[in-house]
Amino acid sequence: MTKIEKGRTYINIYGIDKWMMLDECIFTINKSFINKVKIQKILPATKTGVNDWIVSNLSNILKSKNKVYTFIDANIRMNLWTFAQNKRFNKVNLENLSLINKEKLRLIRVNYTDEIPEYFIYDEKKNNINKSSGIFKSDKNTYYLVGKRQETDQANNSWTKCDKPNKPLRKPSIYEVNIIGCEDEEELDSIAQITQLLRMMNISYDSHASLPLPMYITKRLSEYILAEKSK
Repeated sequence: MTKIEKGRTYINIYGIDKWMMLDECIFTINKSFINKVKIQKILPATKTGVNDWIVSNLSNILKSKNKVYTFIDANIRMNLWTFAQNKRFNKVNLENLSLINKEKLRLIRVNYTDEIPEYFIYDEKKNNINKSSGIFKSDKNTYYLVGKRQETDQANNSWTKCDKPNKPLRKPSIYEVNIIGCEDEEELDSIAQITQLLRMMNISYDSHASLPLPMYITKRLSEYILAEKSK
């Protein structure tokens, strides 16, 4: 888990269960640290442990009574935190979570897998596929954050792979975002905009072409730990 608070970034790793500033965490990573990290087969007991760990940390953060924006990687919904599944990720189940100050919690689930259904977003005025970057919203309050096209992709906006099978039509990054816990639609729209802005804060990529900053940090650090642990 990553926490950004008052401009500082903190990391908490399952198995270590301690909030550390990012630089402290990075310089603490050694053989002993790596061995403490829990990487297990996904069993019922593992799900319970991870669920309890997530809820416990959220409860501690919510004690401040500040508004808390929590980004959830949709990849954890099947094996680790089943609350994030489509059928459970709703206001009713949020009320059933054992959390204090739940009215301050905003949950933002980000899906960047290939299963995202609305990659082709049509421009009704031009009657073609819109490859422009930006934020698109479905009638079910699901947001689609489309990244910038690569500069080398000089394809016409109306082309598809079926039309031009020999053209290198690159797929811009697109994230499906669902948000619960908000008071109104205006707040939903505002959080979608914040999420897109957080994608622009990673210096390694073109503007808004990668994960929101807290998720990006977690993913990159996880990749490093997994690589070291595999040795």
